[in-house]
Amino acid sequence: MSPFALIFPKNDMFIAGANPVIYGLDDKDYWLPSGRGGRARIIDSSVLPEREQYRYVTYNPASRVPIDWSHEREWRWPYRGDYSMVEEEIGEYGLIEELMDIPGLDFYQECINGIGVVVRNEAQGKRIAHDILVLVDRGDVVKNTFGFILVADELPNGDRLVHPEDTQNAISASLIDLSPFFSHNKNKLHLLAEEFSSLVIQVESESSPPEVGMYGGCWLWVLDNTSMLVRALIEEHRIVITKSGKYLVNLFEFSDSRSLEQREQMTRKLARLVNKKYEIECGYFSVHNSDNPNELPFYNSDHLDNYLHYNVSWEY
Repeated sequence: MSPFALIFPKNDMFIAGANPVIYGLDDKDYWLPSGRGGRARIIDSSVLPEREQYRYVTYNPASRVPIDWSHEREWRWPYRGDYSMVEEEIGEYGLIEELMDIPGLDFYQECINGIGVVVRNEAQGKRIAHDILVLVDRGDVVKNTFGFILVADELPNGDRLVHPEDTQNAISASLIDLSPFFSHNKNKLHLLAEEFSSLVIQVESESSPPEVGMYGGCWLWVLDNTSMLVRALIEEHRIVITKSGKYLVNLFEFSDSRSLEQREQMTRKLARLVNKKYEIECGYFSVHNSDNPNELPFYNSDHLDNYLHYNVSWEY
């Protein structure tokens, strides 16, 4: 089983250009080329037009080892864009810096709603939920783009699903619900944001007088974007989300006359207070000679063991 799979509403996908796959061909003896030795796995265009070959799936239920994937009822969505920029970026850096630049992952532009994500276990589900929140909070997708996360390991064996309602109940019990992250009481969120502001004011008031030094921006980096505190600070427009998905809190209460080194030290103290009060992992993030959190050089506290931000959702 793959680490996760996406389930799209069929009608929306068809309108966006997706089609059901083609299982097998009229010529029962024709097989898709292996593609080894650098050759493309292309069927002769006289058998199937190249434009439709993305839909082809080998099908031979009568072979010695039956090949039949028709139970998946698979749909596919072709990428018809220009690969040249992607190939250039991979050739130069070995990877694609922005997730949404990967061909085929721009489905969020198609106004498709209610997409489901199927994962193997709860740990993967939490990582995917984190990534979905990043996309929503950063404004890459709207709130209803993703509808649910289904944890496959939570589903019972098939012999326990006797009636349709059994199946529905089992599915419902295995879902990670995303809606609570967007439905907190706004008054509670406001009070929580004010409480956080009091902590920042406390650190400011207890610090030594402003010192002259290096210029740059400094933020509190909060790593758990599912926490109610983060939801409150987003509601109060105090958080900026970087290209790499870091949630950075603007610390307006700190004096602008302080040096970057001093604010870094104060932010470390604030991180300890926040961690103690709210049990949220956090630290500092700073950029020298710029107020843009996406600029270089940047420096931050060490959180390499945090698998929500440093996502390894393929591990299972």
